[in-house]
Amino acid sequence: MLSPNWASQARNLTFVASMLAICIGTNAMAQEFKIETAIYAGDSKVPVAQNVTLFQRDLVVDLKIDSATPPNIVDTKVYDSRQKLVALLDHTRKIRLEISDNRLLQMVEGLRRDISQKKNLQFLVDETFTESQELEASRIRLTSPSIRYLVEGQRPADTSYLKIHGEFLDIFSRLNASDPGGFPPFARLKLNQSIKKMGWIPSAVEIEMEPNALVTNGLKMKSTHILIDGLSKDDNARIESAKNQWLSYQAVNLLEFRGIEKTASTKAKVGATTTTK
Repeated sequence: MLSPNWASQARNLTFVASMLAICIGTNAMAQEFKIETAIYAGDSKVPVAQNVTLFQRDLVVDLKIDSATPPNIVDTKVYDSRQKLVALLDHTRKIRLEISDNRLLQMVEGLRRDISQKKNLQFLVDETFTESQELEASRIRLTSPSIRYLVEGQRPADTSYLKIHGEFLDIFSRLNASDPGGFPPFARLKLNQSIKKMGWIPSAVEIEMEPNALVTNGLKMKSTHILIDGLSKDDNARIESAKNQWLSYQAVNLLEFRGIEKTASTKAKVGATTTTK
């Protein structure tokens, strides 16, 4: 039989263990949140794109949606921070592309080298920004000769959001390096550093770019972001659906996913035919 002292200690340990389990469970739930994003071109009040990004502890599911009611999911990206792996899901072709964090970094560095060799685009890599803070208005500005950013931010009530959100910012910015039509991510990655330093989740981001070799008419875009604590039943269902699609869709390489392989193959055949003649 346990002594009264041992019995008391056992009760205390049980209490501590149960409280620890509650704390762990609460923290896990606290890391479930979502961000609704709308992107506007120029001064338009109608968004050109909309996303819902779901954060479930170590998993991020980013859904590009259309303007239908209810909205249809056009495109899905999934990031697993435990495996440091991102998956792009093509629902039309039912294929998936998986890219590790290290491979993505290699793509970014390869793109950096390519752009650095083009004098008219070097500013995209080498641009130096000046940062100014307007803390009372929760704003920061990054300004360079060619690019201007304005960010309005908010500090989440639960700061445990910030780690996975910071990873999301960088991973999804770097993804542009895997897309031939994507905008080079270097300026945005510098902005991400400022956002993370402030401990913010953006509520609005504006970018203005002077006319250059990449955007001959210049660029003006704005995105708005609504942070929502917790996930709904529908949100969790969307996450489960994305997981199942990740497992069931056929894995393909980058060229096939981006639709480049067939074009390259066709060009090779044309070249071979020409040579034969």
